[in-house]
Amino acid sequence: MNYIIYLYGSLLIAGGLMLAIKPGYFVGPLKSHIEEFSLYILAIGLRLLFGVVLVFAAESSKFPVILSVIGYITLLAAAILVVMGHTRFKSLMAWALDRAMKHGWASGLFTLLLGVFIIYAVA
Repeated sequence: MNYIIYLYGSLLIAGGLMLAIKPGYFVGPLKSHIEEFSLYILAIGLRLLFGVVLVFAAESSKFPVILSVIGYITLLAAAILVVMGHTRFKSLMAWALDRAMKHGWASGLFTLLLGVFIIYAVA
């Protein structure tokens, strides 16, 4: 299970770096696929997967309460995406990607630090 968390943390670190240094590399491909239903399903599926893994792995981590909270927030985000539907998801993505281009360094730094913390917590 820790390997999945290492993968998740590594993806957060890589995405955070990309977003902080060159947001266009991250935002561009997402903007071009914003209309696709598969992106919506992927967003929900990844949140479910990583949320469940974080909740189950939290017990054996250095910070069980924090990882549990992050896991439950991730699961809540998946549920909210399901309730909001694909149409509102597209609007949310357009809004978020616009902000990412303007404030990519801050979003990237937060994402990078979250990835580092998650890996540290289970190492």
